[in-house]
Amino acid sequence: MMDFHVAVQLHELGVVDRDLHAFLLDRFVERSRAALAASRSVIQRLSVNYTIGVISNFYGNVGRLLDEAGFGPYLTVVIDSQLVGVAKPERGIFDRTVAALGVDAGEALHVGDNWLRDVVAARDAGLYAAWLAPVAVSSSRSNRPAAIARR
Repeated sequence: MMDFHVAVQLHELGVVDRDLHAFLLDRFVERSRAALAASRSVIQRLSVNYTIGVISNFYGNVGRLLDEAGFGPYLTVVIDSQLVGVAKPERGIFDRTVAALGVDAGEALHVGDNWLRDVVAARDAGLYAAWLAPVAVSSSRSNRPAAIARR
């Protein structure tokens, strides 16, 4: 998948350079693999005690990408806006997700990186919400995003 995306971007730029393609792919894949491994480790540990689902405003293939990245075994449900016909911030995508998870909205925590589409919308749907705030918002002294949970 990453090879395809690098090829498309270079094609759109009018660049035909196999060495550049290989270099960009290696750099992108290296960083992506490290980020995915770290995230997968967190999700794996959480899945021991919690039921986990994914809500994504995506293109119809987020489930496949999550499976390819090794997240599939740790997820109970994957809700892709393109496949279900409703997207964040609409309440229906949150209602559908908690129903698929088999929990009440007040028992669920939604974690997201967009204040309006994730935090405000999840809270309006009755879920707890955690915002992975950008560094500039979360702290001037930290290099990591802050998780801020509110209901």
